[in-house]
Amino acid sequence: MSRTRAFLGNAAAAVGCVEMVRSVMKADEIGPEHTEALAVSVLASTLWLLYRASERSNSSFWTAYSVAGLAIQLYLLNVSIRRKRRARHQMDATISE
Repeated sequence: MSRTRAFLGNAAAAVGCVEMVRSVMKADEIGPEHTEALAVSVLASTLWLLYRASERSNSSFWTAYSVAGLAIQLYLLNVSIRRKRRARHQMDATISE
């Protein structure tokens, strides 16, 4: 049973790492419409880290994995917010002309 758990954990981590890399590589596709979903995912990751901290879990790998995911989500949220502001400024400039 422990081999199965280890396999599942490693498989989940591998898939998650691949998805993290893919999401950073596709950051140029992130637009203002993604801001809300990214904010919710940042909230979920933060709550998960707080839960893990309250459990006093000794699994530093999964904590580091969660922190890496949160950092990527924050980066993507920042990209989305910057694009939203840029679009708003362009719209304001067009209206004032």
